[in-house]
Amino acid sequence: MRVKERIASAWHGILQVLMSAVHVLRIYPAWARTYRWIRQRRYKHLELPGPMSPREAQDRMNKVKWQKDTWREAWDSVGAPQWVQHCMNEIELGNPQPEGALDCDDFTSWSVNVIDPAYEPYFFGQGWAPIVDGKVGFKTTGHAVCVVRMPDSGKLWHCGNWGLLGPFDTLRDVGNHICGNSVERNIKRGEPLAWCLYTHDMKLVKKGNGLPPQSTPGLM
Repeated sequence: MRVKERIASAWHGILQVLMSAVHVLRIYPAWARTYRWIRQRRYKHLELPGPMSPREAQDRMNKVKWQKDTWREAWDSVGAPQWVQHCMNEIELGNPQPEGALDCDDFTSWSVNVIDPAYEPYFFGQGWAPIVDGKVGFKTTGHAVCVVRMPDSGKLWHCGNWGLLGPFDTLRDVGNHICGNSVERNIKRGEPLAWCLYTHDMKLVKKGNGLPPQSTPGLM
């Protein structure tokens, strides 16, 4: 392993420790609550629709456009579902989409709160390091989705700003898919770093490094 690759690997190890601390110390949900109070409390009175099926929720989400987090969100905040609902309401009234962050975690925040509990909706986040020209560099990224389980088949699907995608057998398969990896086709586009699973009200269910295990409490 070259020096640059060793440094990148060490950096990713540090990030894994930091990510774990963010969840163990409840910094992630605490920042979500703080951010919502600072910037989105004016929308807290809005009523959320539901209960919805994953397809119904996805159809509603398809009407709004993704808008990345900025420094105002510390580049990664979980917005209030009522903020997303406000954006949807404005669009349905024929108005332009309001300015403001509408990132993957915001789509997920809304969907886990409106999808019927019969589908066991969970907030799932997966981080990874992209593989470029067969090498893992310093760059890292992540994505959040609402994971659901279909009552009829028991298969997992996920919805959000990427669309409604599936089916998957395990949460590990979902994580691999988000990283751009395909076990069946022997394709690997991302090196998994860490993952987390939260309830609709931002209570930690499970977290870990790499990918979720094949069996995860609350979903499998």
